[in-house]
Amino acid sequence: MSKGTTSQSSNADLRRQLDADVEKFLKSGKKIQQIPTGVSSQDYTKGRKHIVLGKSKPRTPETRTPETRTPEKGSE
Repeated sequence: MSKGTTSQSSNADLRRQLDADVEKFLKSGKKIQQIPTGVSSQDYTKGRKHIVLGKSKPRTPETRTPETRTPEKGSE
């Protein structure tokens, strides 16, 4: 079996467990609410809530650490 895949029997086990969990949830008096497509819980008036990776500012010579600085000409 390759990484990231599950067998049909384990998928069936997961489905049975999910069905049992949903039944228990509903028997406890709680309800499942279906949210319409396109509705988001994120409040866009407060700005972004997630982290953006890979868009860092270019480093200037003043912000580089000593390990990353290149020697200036004539100071070698």
